Amino acid sequence: MSEPVRSVTPTVLKCASCNIVINELLSFIQNKCDIMDEEGIIRLCVTTFKPEDISSAKNLLFGSMKPIKRKTARKGDGKSRRELEDIISTFKEVDPEELPMFVARDLQKLPPITFDHIDVTRLLKDLLILRNDVETLKNNFVDKITFHKLQNEVSNVKEIVSTNDFECCNYVNTKRGSAKRQESFNSCESGPIGMINMPRESPNKCNNTLEPRCLNLNYSTSASASASQPVLAERGRGIGRNSVPSFTRPCSNAPPPPILSAQTQRVEAVTEVFNTETTVRSSPIANYVNTEKLSMADVVRKKGKRWEDKEKDEGWEVVQRKRYRNRFIGEKGTCIDSEFKFRAADLKAPLFINNVHIDTCERDIIDYIKIKTNIDVTLQKIKAKQQKEYNSYKIFVPKHKLNMFLNRDLWPDGISFRRFVDFRKRDADKEISSN
Repeated sequence: MSEPVRSVTPTVLKCASCNIVINELLSFIQNKCDIMDEEGIIRLCVTTFKPEDISSAKNLLFGSMKPIKRKTARKGDGKSRRELEDIISTFKEVDPEELPMFVARDLQKLPPITFDHIDVTRLLKDLLILRNDVETLKNNFVDKITFHKLQNEVSNVKEIVSTNDFECCNYVNTKRGSAKRQESFNSCESGPIGMINMPRESPNKCNNTLEPRCLNLNYSTSASASASQPVLAERGRGIGRNSVPSFTRPCSNAPPPPILSAQTQRVEAVTEVFNTETTVRSSPIANYVNTEKLSMADVVRKKGKRWEDKEKDEGWEVVQRKRYRNRFIGEKGTCIDSEFKFRAADLKAPLFINNVHIDTCERDIIDYIKIKTNIDVTLQKIKAKQQKEYNSYKIFVPKHKLNMFLNRDLWPDGISFRRFVDFRKRDADKEISSN
């Protein structure tokens, strides 16, 4: 290492060839910012170092690195604390590769770390987190002895399975599934096989009366089977269950079938089905069933009635809450009789009309309304603060005739009207004219 060269500050030494700077304050903060909290570091450095040392350390830090972060000048009370906050934030935000390595020469200047400068609450919190982690390790992990025992048991089971050759007949049900289709199931392997497409319905579920498209024929296997009549149960296709009744005719004097093998019964049943196909078609029961199975067009032609779709009754009923009549709603009378003094009060409601031509006088407006409505109104001109090219008026009309005056067909084209809104009280100086 080359000789250390003194910088502008006499208490700071820096190596000329390597990135090492001698400063006790920066060395202390650089090593303790990851261990201690900021408040403890600031309290410890303020009580140990002078304000001049803190300012010079900040200038050295920002002068020894690239201009990555802007240097802020601190003034006033608490200057040292704010400068220390700037130093700590710089060490945490700037990449360590961009900063020099700060070392200490006078070790007696380094402040000792005691319990007075440690945040006890944070220390207790860290101890609690450590304690919870240890409890989690104890509950979720096992010791080596238990793990080795389990490992040995698994390896023993694998060896037993790989060495022993089990017979497949001891573990496979040979009474159903694909075993029924094999002549000798002992020669089959016990490995995985494809799923057999077996019928969902059991043969024992067939009764004398079957579902649509189901034909149940019971034949005798004796020599007189051709003379005996089978039991027939059939329903029309495309018709509901209750539309066509099922017909059943038992066999007369049919001897019990002999006990045969499965293959013999299958062959004889298929042969007898083909032999009795013509008998079933020509039987009176089949003819009767066929006559009942009429198409929709045949039904319409036969009866001469038009097919009408019935409305679906889903069973819904509209429920509406009963509305009670308001007993306090008032009504207005319509009788007009001038002989009596009993009459309604003449209440006035104000209206506002705008965009009236300057040449139009108040009398013209009153006469126009008189001709249109046969009602005398009171007119009041509204004074504008600034001179405008049109006039505005306030009209007092009967309150019960208000809907008539709010009709756009009453007023001339271009005149705007609405209800008058009294935002503030007017002065007594008003211009009022009446007929």
